[in-house]
Amino acid sequence: MMKLKHILLAAIAVMGFTSCGLINDESDCVESANIFEFSYTKNLKFADAFRAEVKSVTLLGFDRSGTLVYAQRARQSEMGPEGNRMTVNLAPGKYDFLVWGGDYDDHFNIASAKIGESKLTDFTCKLLTEDSHPDSPSAPQTHGHSDKSLEHLFHALVTLDLNYASPSNPNIHKIDLTKDTNSIRVMLQQQSTESELKADDFIFEITDRNAHLNHDNTMHSDLSQGHVMYHPWHMAEGSTEYDADESRAAEGRINVVLAELTTSRLHPSNNTILTVRKRDTGRVLFSIPLQKYSLMIRNQAFASMDDEEYLDRQDNFSLTFILDENQKWTSVAINVLDWRVIYTNSDLH
Repeated sequence: MMKLKHILLAAIAVMGFTSCGLINDESDCVESANIFEFSYTKNLKFADAFRAEVKSVTLLGFDRSGTLVYAQRARQSEMGPEGNRMTVNLAPGKYDFLVWGGDYDDHFNIASAKIGESKLTDFTCKLLTEDSHPDSPSAPQTHGHSDKSLEHLFHALVTLDLNYASPSNPNIHKIDLTKDTNSIRVMLQQQSTESELKADDFIFEITDRNAHLNHDNTMHSDLSQGHVMYHPWHMAEGSTEYDADESRAAEGRINVVLAELTTSRLHPSNNTILTVRKRDTGRVLFSIPLQKYSLMIRNQAFASMDDEEYLDRQDNFSLTFILDENQKWTSVAINVLDWRVIYTNSDLH
């Protein structure tokens, strides 16, 4: 009996030794030590802009039943010397990890994490909108309204196998994020000898159905949700005079109006419409499919990308519309990085 007891104790000791690996310190024996390393290279510069743009990260882990088993949120200053790492200790196994990044709380709503209760599909992301806006009093009641400079929002969803590893030799998992917010700059420019452009004379709107994103970053399928009208968070006007030269018959003035808007994720399957109209008469100066215009400028450098990847990487849109004396647009210049493409009104009809 005593001999059997000694054998069992020896077997248990061997099992404990082999399951923890060849380690010298018993405190180094944990189930699976992991370091998650975050990056943001899904941009048109193909450079890691995580430290410059992502202020915080929410990491959620789910078991194979889709139940939340892990949750951690950290600001960049809390993510190690590199500013982009999280330490995660979990039992070895396969998990789905969902990431929502950025200081999104003031502009987006994401469900509270309840360990052991929350499901992966619970963690959708809803843009916080207003029920109405003075620039669009006749908009459908199903449309929300946003005129905020939205904080950057980022997303990732990956499935990982966490193998056993000790804290002294942890697994390293790299997760690259997708940016879900876009900055839109729209400029009206007019060469005139008399009249001026006033920002208050124009209404700028972008309509889309991207206010509600699923956990996997797709658009929510419920057609009663997600419709939104974006309005400028900043508008400005200005003018400069020029003297007559060989290319101009007389002295004159160049007038500009600038509007800046921020939107949620643009997707090629959506019909994202940018509209500018006169405030006093309601006359529409133009109404264009925004993402289709952006895709037109995609040059050979990005030819290998599909539409979705290009729109995800392109987060800054700049369009300049040239107006004639009657404030009808004659051409548009679209700028992406160092490229500039000009289309005339007739080219696009």
